[in-house]
Amino acid sequence: MNNSLHLSFQVKSSKTNEFGKAPIYARLTINEVRTEFSIKRFIEPEKWINKASIAKGNTEEIKNLNATIVAIRTKIFQHYNRLIENDIHISVETVKNSYFGITEKSKTIVEDF
Repeated sequence: MNNSLHLSFQVKSSKTNEFGKAPIYARLTINEVRTEFSIKRFIEPEKWINKASIAKGNTEEIKNLNATIVAIRTKIFQHYNRLIENDIHISVETVKNSYFGITEKSKTIVEDF
């Protein structure tokens, strides 16, 4: 089974706020299963290049946003590669949880009672 990761960033124009800015979401896809999460950044939809998953413009705000997107992309792929190296089952949830620092807690005997 091919466990290759596809990562894109998308603007949710349907969730535009009162300032005319929409949230940016990261979308992870593995084996045709996907998950999304907000990267907690906003942009005017007309300043977004969908195919490139970046913002267009030269302002400091845009440069910082694009740098943040690159950093998130890098970290997600680092977590993905670490999971592969450690021979851990790869799914969109394991990659997302690894990125957010969520580990699967193992049960103890006392918890079962």
